[in-house]
Amino acid sequence: MGIVQLFHLFFNIILLFGRFSFVVQVKDDKTNGYDGIRNNLAVKFDTYYNHEQHEPFENHISVQTRGWSGPNSADHNFSLGYTNTIPDLTDGEIDVRIKYVPRFDVDEITKESFTVTSHTMHFFENSDYPHGGMADWSIAGLGLLYIYVENLKDATLVIPLNLDATLKLNHGRAWVGFTASTGIDTFQVHDILQWKFSSLRMDIDHYPPLIVNGNGGHV
Repeated sequence: MGIVQLFHLFFNIILLFGRFSFVVQVKDDKTNGYDGIRNNLAVKFDTYYNHEQHEPFENHISVQTRGWSGPNSADHNFSLGYTNTIPDLTDGEIDVRIKYVPRFDVDEITKESFTVTSHTMHFFENSDYPHGGMADWSIAGLGLLYIYVENLKDATLVIPLNLDATLKLNHGRAWVGFTASTGIDTFQVHDILQWKFSSLRMDIDHYPPLIVNGNGGHV
């Protein structure tokens, strides 16, 4: 699927227990889950509390990635944003909408749904940024990932994201899909009742590079 530009996903699920994730990844990997796989991003819907992964208590959603350079992990040290201010995910059918827009809307910053983490800042300051090198993310190409749960008009979670710089895409394309698990000693069925994915072309805003005295050039 083409995902560098705007993409839009809708799905309807029944999730009675465990973890269910929407995954964007570059490699056609049939492995169950996303943990330990490089170059992917996962939006997880989780009903179980894993204290060893520094999760918020039980019912929550989170966006997990370590970018193109590190294997992804469900540990919340690698979350770009999460919230547990959501409806009960185990309460029957749940409607979900996920939208990525490669443009940054500054009006979103003042809303409760907008979230950043220390892991978000990693992408602005990694590589050789302290000595003037370019980090993975910059203002140019920065967009927003919107996640809606039940209320498909007002986003539940909004995070800054430069998808093209986070993953090493295949000419702007990647695989999208779903994965789910319940743990070793439990059993449950995760039902996807319907889903629809679409992508549209959207020109990315361009910002000329700035020179920061003493630190080299940054965008």
